[in-house]
Amino acid sequence: MRRDVLRPREFKSINDSYGHRAGDVLLIRVAGEIGALVRHNEVLARLGGDEFAILLPTVLGKEAEMLADRVVRAIAQIPFRFEGHNLRLTTSLGIAYYPGQAADADDLVARTDIAMYQAKDAGKNTWRVFRADISADSEMRSRLSWGERVSNALDKSLFQLHFQGVYRAQDGSLSHLEALIRMIDAATQLIMPTHFIQLAETAAVSDLHDAQRLIDALRQLGCGVCLDDFGVGFASFAYLKHLQVDIIKIDGIFIRDLSHDPDNQVFVRAMVSVGRGLGKAVVAEYVEDDKTLALLREFGVDLVQGYHLDHPVADHPALMR
Repeated sequence: MRRDVLRPREFKSINDSYGHRAGDVLLIRVAGEIGALVRHNEVLARLGGDEFAILLPTVLGKEAEMLADRVVRAIAQIPFRFEGHNLRLTTSLGIAYYPGQAADADDLVARTDIAMYQAKDAGKNTWRVFRADISADSEMRSRLSWGERVSNALDKSLFQLHFQGVYRAQDGSLSHLEALIRMIDAATQLIMPTHFIQLAETAAVSDLHDAQRLIDALRQLGCGVCLDDFGVGFASFAYLKHLQVDIIKIDGIFIRDLSHDPDNQVFVRAMVSVGRGLGKAVVAEYVEDDKTLALLREFGVDLVQGYHLDHPVADHPALMR
């Protein structure tokens, strides 16, 4: 039996900009358009967020590619108007075959995922059949490898917390500690979260409605909520509009070399103004020298952290107080 899986994407910017209600309406419309193209023996499923899959039990010749082409054109032609705005949707589709290109179901999904990214790299609003080249195989093995390593680390308690102080900008006093996760590998070396965190995270904001429900649940437990990496992409501003967070943390890309970068100074001032105007506390990370700290104080940042103040450690002195 041969199978074919298609995975369209890219409602996210609409969902972020106009809220989950627009995203939900759009998902229903897209599902209807794709469903009209699927035959009775084929399966259309939503994988989650903005991802769909079509399973074709049998395919002859170029049937899968022809279906992918029809899906791309159908989605591109959807007329969608929300709150006075005309919105255009694009999609990227990946195609993979079983057993020719995959050994099992997990392998099949991984290869369609890579094919989808190959379609995105080609300019979106198109489709690609999985290409078994060295870079694609390497990417797939890397993703699967990290998934296994994270699962193994969870099973064997190989995650460790380090703590870094977050300080009040004006007087330098300690406000609180931030807990930072690290993974320990077989050689007892620490692995930084940049290597594995994508497998476990951004899913929290893939659906703004679910994210707000999570925030509400955390609030009931007495927790405050911080929006990290603020300023990276316009979606951050949409998150700030739709998610009721308490604190925003300006992404370090704007803080590094702040004293020598006039453009970043403008960006940081603007982000502080937006955050303070909405009643949010503002944190700046990657504070690594006195000049940067002085500018952040001038801009009105509430809290600061970085190597200039202290380094993340497992046994932070403040834990002993």
